[in-house]
Amino acid sequence: MLEVLLEKRRKKLKKYKWLQRGRKLVFFLVFLLLFFCSPQFIDTEIMGSMEVGLSEENREKESETQVVEPEEPVSENYEVEQEVKSEKVPEVNQEVNQVTNQEVNQEVKIAYLTFDDGPTGYLTNILDILAEYEVQATFFMLEPQMRAHADVLCRMNEEGHGLGLHGVTHNREQFYASQESVLGEMNIAQATLTEITGVKTVLIRTPYGSRPYMKPAYREAVEVAGYKLWDWNVDSKDWFYRDERLVSHTFKQIDALEKKKVTPVILLHERQETVQFLPQILEYLQSKNYVLKVPDAETVSVQFN
Repeated sequence: MLEVLLEKRRKKLKKYKWLQRGRKLVFFLVFLLLFFCSPQFIDTEIMGSMEVGLSEENREKESETQVVEPEEPVSENYEVEQEVKSEKVPEVNQEVNQVTNQEVNQEVKIAYLTFDDGPTGYLTNILDILAEYEVQATFFMLEPQMRAHADVLCRMNEEGHGLGLHGVTHNREQFYASQESVLGEMNIAQATLTEITGVKTVLIRTPYGSRPYMKPAYREAVEVAGYKLWDWNVDSKDWFYRDERLVSHTFKQIDALEKKKVTPVILLHERQETVQFLPQILEYLQSKNYVLKVPDAETVSVQFN
């Protein structure tokens, strides 16, 4: 009897073990089905309740591999890149603004470019160069030369250049003989200029400059007559230098005046060397932000002391 009961007990235990194994097998199959079909819906808590022989470490690795990819690829440094982009735009704009401000704040300086002893055969070339650089100059002319080159005087006037008087003889003894001789030569030159161009000017420059030849009485006479006397403060010495020395000599004087904030009045002559080096002088003045102007009756003139 006891043996029968023990046998039944063994059968029940054996049956129970097979039942437990079957349930575990079902759970394991269900888990595999869910994992392969829709792994994102697996709950880690359910996994913990399943005795499938997985260790805690393995379950953590499984959960780490279940990463949902974003709809659009995003760089690992996306936020950093956005910050850099947002910082770069103001920096570029700031640099542009700084350059613009520098250009606006650059001081516009005035210079006067003057030519003596003309007109000559080189005047047409000089006018062409001035037209190319879109600048104006002032020409202090001798009466005989105006008659000899009357054809270009109208062009000078039409292109906005200043027309000035330089007398008749360009002879020191004759010109400065008296206040009448000074005033007389200027009046003759004025009449010829008006005859050819219809222009009456107040701008005059005496031969060799006003010092030391223009006596106080001479100065008073031309002033009363309505003339305005002009000398210069930059002498290119193009009448002496026949090479690039006239350029460097001119630049040094311009730079010295710039430091003193003095407007340069540049003396040139209508010569072959001047035609050759005039573009360099104009480019230098423009690079220094000078604007070339033509003086008028209201402009404060430069005179030797």
